[in-house]
Amino acid sequence: MSGELKDDKPFAGGLSVEDWRELSNRLEEPLPELRARMYPGGGGRWMIRHPLCVQPFINPDRCALENHLFLETKKGVEKAEAEGDWHGYVFWHCRGYRFNAFKRIARRLKFVDLEAAIPRLDRQRERSAALR
Repeated sequence: MSGELKDDKPFAGGLSVEDWRELSNRLEEPLPELRARMYPGGGGRWMIRHPLCVQPFINPDRCALENHLFLETKKGVEKAEAEGDWHGYVFWHCRGYRFNAFKRIARRLKFVDLEAAIPRLDRQRERSAALR
């Protein structure tokens, strides 16, 4: 693989199956941001628990795939933040870290008119009750 990833046959993360395999097998150390969040798992494997990358059972000598996915996710977070896409900002984070991501941006959000929101919430609650 020469610098640029191929766009043929998109697979998870926008990678082709060929690129996915190559990244999975490439010898590469984890990025410092990921290394700081690595913890020992079972069977000589490790796990990464970072707000933008949660990966159980990784090989610390072969982290090219995790590095690539982390960098793509980080770009997505930075782009969402720059554009004020707060929904995107929160959901680029891994599931267990989304509340903390929301707390970081909560003060930047515009005030929600609760009087306008309450009737909408009541309608949603009524619809949910009708479906039961």
